[in-house]
Amino acid sequence: DGTTSTIAGLHGWQDAPAAVAHAAGTNAYGHHSATPYLTLPAHPGGTHLLVTLVVLSADPEVNDGDPHARCSGTRVRVTGAGEVEIRFPDGTRERVPR
Repeated sequence: DGTTSTIAGLHGWQDAPAAVAHAAGTNAYGHHSATPYLTLPAHPGGTHLLVTLVVLSADPEVNDGDPHARCSGTRVRVTGAGEVEIRFPDGTRERVPR
């Protein structure tokens, strides 16, 4: 139906491999599904902050071209206190307090 999903590790996912889980007849979104995911190669122990961007869209302008372009321009900043600020390409900002 033209819907695509992209996942990007914005913070804490250094060298994390990406993969896609394919399934048939297992969810409400349709008979066939493909879900992207990241796997952390090893947990460093203690608390580890992971910031992940998931883009789900059926907009042809978003879905055309390079799939990595869907996430380009999105920036993340983590403060020393653990607050996360995400800036999207359109200028929208989201803050997640610790």
